[in-house]
Amino acid sequence: MAMPILIDCDPGQDDAIALLLALASPEALEVRAVTVVAGNSPLAQTERNARLIVALAGRPDVPVHAGCDRPLRGRLITAKAVVGPSGIDPYPVDAPFVPLAPGHTVDAIVAHCRAAGPAGLTLVPTGPLTNIATAIGQAPDILPNIARIVLMGGAQRVGGNVTPTAEFNIRVDPEAAKIVFACGRPVVAAPLDVTCRAITTPERLVAIRALSTPVAGAGPTCSAGSSGTISSVMACRAGRCTTPAPSPGCCDPTCSAAAC
Repeated sequence: MAMPILIDCDPGQDDAIALLLALASPEALEVRAVTVVAGNSPLAQTERNARLIVALAGRPDVPVHAGCDRPLRGRLITAKAVVGPSGIDPYPVDAPFVPLAPGHTVDAIVAHCRAAGPAGLTLVPTGPLTNIATAIGQAPDILPNIARIVLMGGAQRVGGNVTPTAEFNIRVDPEAAKIVFACGRPVVAAPLDVTCRAITTPERLVAIRALSTPVAGAGPTCSAGSSGTISSVMACRAGRCTTPAPSPGCCDPTCSAAAC
């Protein structure tokens, strides 16, 4: 039986691929909604990108809701240096035919959690946790109906990707992260320690492109969009810097080609 989930995201090439994989796995995952937050890019871009990906996946039946456009406190920090001006560079961007679903993301999260009943709904946030924290704060009665929260965020032993210690999703809205981690429901976190090991190789991208489908073309394109920066960061962490200065986003501000 497929697990009912709600994906809360900020696409982003990485989230775009996560959406494609989830939507292509109906036997394992029942995606009841896609909710969108500002993070990698401002909300106007992340919600558009989510609708583009849902359309590309051939799943216009999955509602896409727009959510919070800034963190609980402070200004929004984006990752345009990695994701590019569109958020999913170099994938071509046009007007998506899948419209935004009515209602704010927070209302959608609350409604889906309440509708899930005792069986519960798994929330899968892959961006900043603003939407999830806001929903919990506004409607704490949904907590028993959250089966678990499976998120991408944080870093333990590998260092951060925006500061020496901070990972992007948590850094964008640390107040929201505090609320989510302390909510009392089971939380499964995939920190950078995990995600930095899931590296796409050039050979794998060639094999995917050879499938010659629209989705097979989009996945490698999105992966290529951020691979240069990510490769630099990973090389820096591994002590293999090849640049004369710290790599963009390097977790070690003292790192240099000479030092590494």
